[in-house]
Amino acid sequence: MSGIAGLAYSADQKSRLHLDEICACLDLHWQTEHNIADFLLALEKNEFGIFLFDSQNVDKDTVKWVTFVRKLRPRVPLIVLSHRCEKAFCAKLLEQGVFYQCQHPVDREVLAEIFGSAIKQTQ
Repeated sequence: MSGIAGLAYSADQKSRLHLDEICACLDLHWQTEHNIADFLLALEKNEFGIFLFDSQNVDKDTVKWVTFVRKLRPRVPLIVLSHRCEKAFCAKLLEQGVFYQCQHPVDREVLAEIFGSAIKQTQ
């Protein structure tokens, strides 16, 4: 799976470490931002083949940021991870064209399969 670069946003240090561990095992190269402003600035670069947005709760702010990401980079697969997600907000994410939405804890094999499918979509 190497050769694809990803951009991730996560304000949770534990989640970032878990993501780094999974990506190291998969030989994926990720830039991880813990500040939403830095994540949005990094979106301007056209070097990422996959995005990951990790949110504690999926709420109206998450939907707003996801909508913004989809408008800037509509063809790049976006995966959303969260600890909690109400059905109404999850439906809004899917309406925005999110590639996959899942809740923590995320199994390494499952995330590897999700990344693999997202990467195939970009090729």
